[in-house]
Amino acid sequence: MLRCTLISHSESYYSTRRLLEAGQRLGYEMSRVDPVRVVLRASGTPGTPSPAVLEDGVEVAVPDVVVPRIGATLEGWSLGLLEAWILRGARSALSPAAIARASDKVLTTLGLVRAGVPVVPTVAIREPFHVDSVLAELPADSWILKSRTGMGGGGVALVHGRSSARSVLGALTAGHETVLVQPFMRTSPTRDLRVLVAGMEPIAAYWREAQGDEFRSNVHRGGLASAAEASLPEGAFELALAAARATALPFSGVDLIETADGLAVLEVNASPGFQGVEEATGKDVATPYLQRWMAWPAGDVGV
Repeated sequence: MLRCTLISHSESYYSTRRLLEAGQRLGYEMSRVDPVRVVLRASGTPGTPSPAVLEDGVEVAVPDVVVPRIGATLEGWSLGLLEAWILRGARSALSPAAIARASDKVLTTLGLVRAGVPVVPTVAIREPFHVDSVLAELPADSWILKSRTGMGGGGVALVHGRSSARSVLGALTAGHETVLVQPFMRTSPTRDLRVLVAGMEPIAAYWREAQGDEFRSNVHRGGLASAAEASLPEGAFELALAAARATALPFSGVDLIETADGLAVLEVNASPGFQGVEEATGKDVATPYLQRWMAWPAGDVGV
């Protein structure tokens, strides 16, 4: 029986719970490790297993397969645990390096551009004296400002008008923090398309529509999810797969937006949630996602 361990802070998280349920039904030996509750030991002492993950002083058994469900707050620490288990012979369909790159919006955007994947026009800025030139580079009346890291719509702001944009960008870059600037893509309704990729196959897609005054369409920020099968734009699956391949993320959530020039990639998420897509489509996506993960070669092989 294959042993599968999820790295996840809480079993109450929807996607974590669904993966545990799916794995149990499929006959895997499922477990979860809370990264907050463990320590990592790396020792070169002869006869001592190195490295090892310990909970309450007891070493956690090295699983056959690891599924990291990593949020921004615990990312660096969780990737250390993943790397430790990989060094001990465990497999992960996503490598720590690919997950780390995916959390960096600058590196993700550059990877997509290098592969010729269309993206929303983006300029990264770090110094306040570049503010005016950046806004001139992206002519618009409203802009989206994003922190270099962040998930689920966190660290994202919408500013209207050049004066407000100049002021906010000046404040954000005063501490030499990197900010990504994009023209606000107006769509009617305000929405994007999430394609769930598992094992380099698109297994589901759904629209995420922003509600009220909120410009972000993320489901946990109140976005309305609806199935996309009957209204899927031409080339959506092909573009999602190209984005997954370019970022070495054969398991991912790829966010697309409709522009005047066609579909473009907004973001690529290494730990996509399942709640929105399962509620929108009525499909069980956790089971095929986990089945493909358990069978996928280690790391970036096969992308």
